[in-house]
Order: sequence, then structure tokens, then C-alpha cells
Amino acid sequence: MTYLRNPIDTGRPSAVFADVMVHVARDPAIDAVLTFALDEPAALDPVAVFKRAREEIDVPLLFGTLGEPASLERVEAALEALRTPAFLSPERAATAAWALSEDARARHRRRVAKAAMPLESRATVDARDEAAAKRLLNQYGIRTPTHVVCRTREEAVGAFETLQKPIVVKVLDEAIAHKTEVGGVHLGVSDIEQLNRALDQIDSIPDRRSPRYLLEEMAPRGVDLIVGAKRDASFGATILVGLGGTEAEALNDVSIRLAPISRADALEMLNDLRGSGLLEGWRGAPAVDRDAIVTALLAVSNMVSAHSKLLELDINPLRATPEGVLALDALMIWNTLSGES
Repeated sequence: MTYLRNPIDTGRPSAVFADVMVHVARDPAIDAVLTFALDEPAALDPVAVFKRAREEIDVPLLFGTLGEPASLERVEAALEALRTPAFLSPERAATAAWALSEDARARHRRRVAKAAMPLESRATVDARDEAAAKRLLNQYGIRTPTHVVCRTREEAVGAFETLQKPIVVKVLDEAIAHKTEVGGVHLGVSDIEQLNRALDQIDSIPDRRSPRYLLEEMAPRGVDLIVGAKRDASFGATILVGLGGTEAEALNDVSIRLAPISRADALEMLNDLRGSGLLEGWRGAPAVDRDAIVTALLAVSNMVSAHSKLLELDINPLRATPEGVLALDALMIWNTLSGES
């Protein structure tokens, strides 16, 4: 019986079954051949067919079948020796073909991304606090708000006069990773009285190791994202993007890829997000610059690929607007052990 909706249906298998497979595989548009046939030894010997096909076919071959378990065990073992996996249902065979296609697509993207990857940097990088981390981000094309590092209150007052108000006042201490939780971030500071109150609260933070402050102009409203990278001992470097900024952990709306990533990967990551519609404009808000987000993701991928001592990077939030993106906060963790790359 022939099913007309099948891509190629030979009907009941005949002596030319292997020839059909060979002719199909010769088509330059064919990258793999999936064959399905019921286990009917009197009509088809799949081992003989695939042995004949293997002599002329270089593309991957997959075989799906259904039948008695005892008979199929012999077929599976014989086909395995011919580098042809057998799957005991049409669903499993189709899933295997899909996985093969996805793996090939991922390998191609990684080759493209690696070809565009910069050489590893041997320069010594000391980006252990927010200001230093932002300098490195700037080197890779990721913009940050205008800011000033101040070592004393007097410097902070002087810097305040030069910045566009209102501003953000932050503690600058590499030992304090979560500044908001200790009262180290003060938004909307617009006059000297508010500045002094912010500095007083920062000075009262216990276990503060550095006397420095970071004064920064506030960013325009937009959509907050988290962008990061992490070097895993098993998988290597990974790139992450998610919605929510400081609420990202609660929302748990993220997409992750192995580094390096390509532009196609970055676009796909944004489309993976459940809340990606926010990027297109929501309830009258303008659409943000998606291309700027993609460029930032590629920059992070290049950064973690170029600096093997960079173990972890968090840009949280990355503020996306119609005019581009701004890294409002940044944290980097580096491998400090000598002799390790």
C-alpha cells in the first residue's frame, strides 16, 4: 500500500529499494536520509539494503521500523555495525532526524561565531568594581551612563555640580556585590541635601572596605534586561539574556546559549523570551532597539571568549530604549589563581 502524502513511498519494498535510497541521497539538496519500513523479513532485509546503500551514500542514514522485538534486536545490532541507527517507532525516528538537524544547525552557527571571534586578550585586566567593569564594557562598545568616581565627599560634591540631575549615588566597593541590599544605591538625587543624605547612608554601611563613591547620571525610561556570561567547568562559557533587570530572578524568563554566539543566535535568544513582546512596545510604549541588544550580546560573547580569566559577568540591568542600550550596573568575577588561563 502506498501513502501518497509521504515524501517518497515505494509501496511494498522491492529489489531496487536500496537504489531508491542512493538516488535520493545523490540530490545535493539532501543532507540525510530517513527510511521507515515494517519488519517483514520476507519482503525486505534492511541489513542487506543498508549495506548496499552505505557503499554509495555518505550522508547520515537513519532507519525506523516496527515489528517483533526478537527480530528487531538482530537488525539493530547489525545496522549499528554499519553506522546506521535503528529506531523502533516512526516517532522516535522522526525525533532523531530532528535532533540531527538541530545539532548540525548549532555546529554551523558555532563555526560562524568562532570565525568572527577576536583573538584571546593577554592584557592584564583589573575590572573588579563597577567602574572598572564599565570601562571594559565601553571598550567592547557597550555604552554606560556618564559617571564620576569620587574618593572623598568633597570630590562627590564637586562631581555633583558637573552632572545632569537627577543622579544616582552608589557605593563603589568590589567587596559589595549587591549594593541595593545594603543601602548602597540612591536614585533621583537632585540637590546637595539629598546628596549628603545619600553619602551619609553609604558611609554607614558596615564592613565597607573602600571609601569611594560612584555618581552617575540617570538613564531614560525603557525595558530592563539582564545580560550575562558564566564559565562553567563542564560546558565552558555560556551567554544569558533575560527580562526583568533586578526582578529577573523572580520572573525567570531567560534564554541561554553556549559561547561564542552568532547574530542569529542572539536574535533567537530574544525571541525565546516569553515577554519578548515588551521589546516591541507595550501599551503605547515605543519599541526598543532590538539590534542594539543583539550587538550587546555579541559584545559579551566576544568579551568572555577573549578573556579566559573572566569567570562571570552580570549586566543588570541593561536598559533598552528606542535609542539603544545602556549598562546601568555591571559585576565581573575573575580567576585570580596564577598560572591558570
